[in-house]
Amino acid sequence: MKSAGLFCCQKTGIKFQVTGPVVIVYSPESWSDYFEEIPGSKHEIIGPLFKIKIHEQSMANVVSAVYLPHYLCLRSASSPPEHFVDKHRKALIERLSHVDPVLDDLLAQSLLTQEQYENIRRRKPTQEKMRQLYQYTTSWGYPDKENLYQAILRCNKPLVIDLEGLQIAI
Repeated sequence: MKSAGLFCCQKTGIKFQVTGPVVIVYSPESWSDYFEEIPGSKHEIIGPLFKIKIHEQSMANVVSAVYLPHYLCLRSASSPPEHFVDKHRKALIERLSHVDPVLDDLLAQSLLTQEQYENIRRRKPTQEKMRQLYQYTTSWGYPDKENLYQAILRCNKPLVIDLEGLQIAI
């Protein structure tokens, strides 16, 4: 990274907030190197593990924040993991204002077919667009829902911040 700013890796979703030039090297790691299965444990691996290194010639404290892809699991052993887009379904249907840019992202990622995209776009109001989108997401797995979350975050960041109760650096 050649200057200060917020940088996002399009492949992994990792974001780095930096205050100046820096060289960051990161790679996926195996959980098995750090985590032993404990019989009877209620913990489950649900997201990636990354090894992140800052080049030694970089200034100290140049990285002010690291934002990892959105993985969260607060559940009991008997219930399935709940993704942000599932947990906040009602609020997203009611409050998401910029639906078309989200649809554009999903079409570009081939998560929606052209027919599905056009079917959603012609609906009015935005709440009906979101209801139809949710109809198509019923068969999506966690990675596809993560891509939907990232598209919503890019196009409707204030709403996501409000729903998550977090402050995300810009």
